[in-house]
Amino acid sequence: MIKFMMILLLSSGAYAESFYIFKQAYDFKEEEGLLVNGCVDKNCDALKAISNYREIDLKAARKNLKFSNSVGSDVCIRIYKVKAVLGEATNQDARAFCYFPDNSMVEMNSLSNYLTSKKIVVE
Repeated sequence: MIKFMMILLLSSGAYAESFYIFKQAYDFKEEEGLLVNGCVDKNCDALKAISNYREIDLKAARKNLKFSNSVGSDVCIRIYKVKAVLGEATNQDARAFCYFPDNSMVEMNSLSNYLTSKKIVVE
């Protein structure tokens, strides 16, 4: 019964995690496989930026970089041209987020997984 309820919560988009960013708590929920905050009715800069790209040439984006972090951070900073911020969960799990001009955010690991699973990123 508990497994069924957890699957139901995950599939309904009700799954949420809270993180402290800028000393304030933010609730993130899953949207289309992405962990996002600040997206009302799927209308936010984060989801707009992600949907604007059919293919991302990460090799070209990483040109002249001395080192690379991750797919998510490189796409946030080099392609979307937004800030990267750190958040901490109550269990002290730290995560990185892309922070967009309208204050919407997407968690970088979920962004990496989304982009690679949809074959949007070309390395």
